[in-house]
Amino acid sequence: MLNLALMAYAVPELLGRAPYNQKLSIASFWIMCTAMSVMTFALTFAGAVQVYYQRVLGDAYMDVQDQLALFYWIRLGSGIFVLIAALMFLWALFVPGRASVRNPSVVAQAAE
Repeated sequence: MLNLALMAYAVPELLGRAPYNQKLSIASFWIMCTAMSVMTFALTFAGAVQVYYQRVLGDAYMDVQDQLALFYWIRLGSGIFVLIAALMFLWALFVPGRASVRNPSVVAQAAE
């Protein structure tokens, strides 16, 4: 996420382009944050369930992994949403405003 934040600042400055698509980048940010939170909670609950099954009930490792399949599917779905959101952000950053800005005041006015 820090890399994306640095890119959002640096790319328009370095390439002399108009600022990026703000609405699309905000939407991608919130999708990314939500998906990462869902992924974190899914893996946290999977870990708690795994500890219970293995340490308390004494089940075998591979039997427990079969019980955790739902959590791993949730993690996979969240990862797909993170990827989609990152691609949305890169689209918002690189595709709009391809024309070179000859006058720096145009960039300042577009940012307001």
